[in-house]
Amino acid sequence: MSFFDEYQDIGGNFVDAAEKQYLMDNGVPFAITAVVSDRAFDQDRFVAKVELPEEVGEDADWTQLVERNISFPKSGVESRDRMLEQMQEYLNRDGSEPVTVKLEKVKRSIIIRNAEG
Repeated sequence: MSFFDEYQDIGGNFVDAAEKQYLMDNGVPFAITAVVSDRAFDQDRFVAKVELPEEVGEDADWTQLVERNISFPKSGVESRDRMLEQMQEYLNRDGSEPVTVKLEKVKRSIIIRNAEG
C-alpha cells in the first residue's frame, strides 16, 4: 500500500462558530460521512466530514447538501473524543453507513448526540 492509498486531504469548507450555534439551537440532524485526525494551530483535532448546505442558517437550502467539515479539539471532552475515535473506525469499514447526529451544548462543551434516538 502506498502513501497515497491512505492520504486524506482535509480541504473543504469548514462550519464556522455561528453555523455550529445554529445547529445546536435548532437541534438540526446531519450526517457524518468520515472522521479524520488532524493537527492545526499546534492542537490535535478531529475533523468530521458532514453533509450540510453551503451555508447553514435560516435561509439555508436543505435540498442542496455538500460535504463540509466540522472540527473538534482532541482531549476537550473525553466522551466526545471516544465517540469520534470509534466513529472514525466504524466509518473506515467497508459497508459502513453515514452516522446521523445532532450537536448539543452542555455547559461550555459541544456534545455529539444520536439524532435517531
